[in-house]
Amino acid sequence: MFGLTKKTGYGLAALSYLAGRPDRWVCARVLSEQLSVPVSLLMNVLKELAGAGYVESIRGAHGGYRVARPPEEIHLGELVRDLEGPIRRSECLRDRPREGDRAGGRPRPAPTPTPCTGSTASCGGSWTI
Repeated sequence: MFGLTKKTGYGLAALSYLAGRPDRWVCARVLSEQLSVPVSLLMNVLKELAGAGYVESIRGAHGGYRVARPPEEIHLGELVRDLEGPIRRSECLRDRPREGDRAGGRPRPAPTPTPCTGSTASCGGSWTI
């Protein structure tokens, strides 16, 4: 499993909002109000999104942000990697001893964890995003 930071959540929300208005420039203040996100935090995220090529920006009274490429070309995994850094899945939990697993009254040593490979079903059934 892995979790996302607020920064990535804000980035996903901003991109989703902008993708629904691909030909409109939306100012950071309006975007902040629509998403209920502090404008200062959103500005930092938008700067990263612009640097990674997800959004375009224009300064000025009639400026703002818009998506830089078609939404169908923006892949979630790529976006998360660009905002979070490399994605690391946690080790699989299926081989960990359960509470109460004991040998002669002593806890059994934990087996070596099996790396998660293949489907997520083999590693607990689901991903948490």
